[in-house]
Amino acid sequence: MAEATQKWSGTSLCSLREHCLLCHERFRVDRSQLQRSLVCSYEDFASEPQRCLDSIYRFLGLPRHESSLQVSARESDRYLGRWQQYLSSEDAAERADALELVRRFGARVREFGYSLAM
Repeated sequence: MAEATQKWSGTSLCSLREHCLLCHERFRVDRSQLQRSLVCSYEDFASEPQRCLDSIYRFLGLPRHESSLQVSARESDRYLGRWQQYLSSEDAAERADALELVRRFGARVREFGYSLAM
């Protein structure tokens, strides 16, 4: 999310990662106070949008609606590739910045099933 947002936010990756993690962490706490909730991950939605939409319709008590929505994982693959290049950059300062982000946020990111270390 941070890489996708950075192009128009003008904010550092560090700041964006912190923001994303705070949002996820707050939702995790807030979710425990909700009587009902439904979470559909980006990965699930990208791979099977109709299945996720069907879950949402059921959750809301709405009839199923067929969707022609096509979701392309290519965009996130592009960001993933950019992050991998950042981690293995020949520029020592750039690589050090990436490794600092892994050190700083890696454990928190893993709590949500992701990895910065690749």
